[in-house]
Amino acid sequence: MNRREFVTGGIASAAGLCLLFNRSFSQTVPGIELFLFLDWSDSMYQNFPDGRPNYLIQRNGHLSALGDIEIQKRLIEVRAFVRVVLWAGSTLEIVPIFAGRMGEAADVYRLLKAISKRVPDHSSPTGLTDHLTPLAYAESVPLASRRRIIDISTDQAIENGWITNLCRGQRDKLNSKMATEINVLAVGVNERGIENLSKNLLTPKGFIMKINGWEEYIPAIKRKLEKELGVV
Repeated sequence: MNRREFVTGGIASAAGLCLLFNRSFSQTVPGIELFLFLDWSDSMYQNFPDGRPNYLIQRNGHLSALGDIEIQKRLIEVRAFVRVVLWAGSTLEIVPIFAGRMGEAADVYRLLKAISKRVPDHSSPTGLTDHLTPLAYAESVPLASRRRIIDISTDQAIENGWITNLCRGQRDKLNSKMATEINVLAVGVNERGIENLSKNLLTPKGFIMKINGWEEYIPAIKRKLEKELGVV
């Protein structure tokens, strides 16, 4: 083999390896990184220690939605990476990272099992509904996909004026630097509060859904996930 044949063959081999790597990489990198942020504030734990009605409604709503066969198919189809995080002044990620990658039906089962098992007995250490918390947490996690969706559930507007500026700044950073779409499910929030949440949390492609109370949560979170994931 002369030098030209050796070099040409080497280039062809390298090109083949690069193509194989690119295909393999595209098949393993999640298509969507989905953050499900569940409200962990004091209002989720009314009547404690006798019950955790609102938190359990949230938990059951997500279990019901993620148990839907069409949503499951879509999660697998887009190779979603699902992260489930409680938020209220601080955060608690309740699904192990290894259980969040959706590649087959068994992965969805592990995700549902993890969500079902982790039910905190009390609200966060502060119990405060600080809307900056989920945004700051998401920004601290390196982007692991081509696209990120942040799904926030809350029953309050942003009440602190200086927090609104921080939220907008964090939102804009997530949108521009981490390909992030932020959507909100607002529970029992009045029109002024809806305007407040929309102005300070939503990204350009984001949306907000409003429901009157927790009794509407379970079907609403399913509709929200369907819209986010493009389930038709």
